[in-house]
Amino acid sequence: MKQAMPPSEFQKALGRKINLQIPEEPKQFTKAANTGQPVVQSDKRSKASRALNRLVKKTIKIEAKPEEKGTEKPKKGFKLFKKG
Repeated sequence: MKQAMPPSEFQKALGRKINLQIPEEPKQFTKAANTGQPVVQSDKRSKASRALNRLVKKTIKIEAKPEEKGTEKPKKGFKLFKKG
């Protein structure tokens, strides 16, 4: 399967390094859609599931860090989107 844009070109266009890529696995995503389950539940060992789990772990680490001022305690859990 041909990629729309090689990662190196994508990084150059964004001006940023790609920290994580979610592999394209049509069989695993189709299975997840057909069973009504997230891919991380329907095929826990797939490359996409492992990449998504890494993304969640990175997100939790980012959200759990206290503010630079050091006055706020880290919140439990994480929010994917901020209000306001």
